[in-house]
Amino acid sequence: MMHTDILDALLSLEKELRALSLWGGEEGIPDSSAFMSTAPFCVDTMEFHQWLEYVLIPKLGAIAKEGGKIPKMALLPAGEVYYRGSVRKHRLLLKALRDLDRICAVHTSAQELKKDNGA
Repeated sequence: MMHTDILDALLSLEKELRALSLWGGEEGIPDSSAFMSTAPFCVDTMEFHQWLEYVLIPKLGAIAKEGGKIPKMALLPAGEVYYRGSVRKHRLLLKALRDLDRICAVHTSAQELKKDNGA
């Protein structure tokens, strides 16, 4: 079953990235080697907004469309660290991250409950 609430949250995240002119599109795709990073959020090879656009949104979007298992994550703390010098400017982007974290937490809790109940 498709996770439409997560897809909606990802669209909101994309909207905020676009509003801040942080959406890179086809011409902004990092070099393929940037995707080989083993660091959290590819912090050593990408800007945080690039990771959101080119890694998180496509991967989580695919999982949500397939109705797959939603991973546990905490994007807001990473966003707060990355945008700590410009929280006011990025407040709606941070809200989108908070909302996505909340929605994913609901899904992971439901998945754990199903697992605990043998479903």
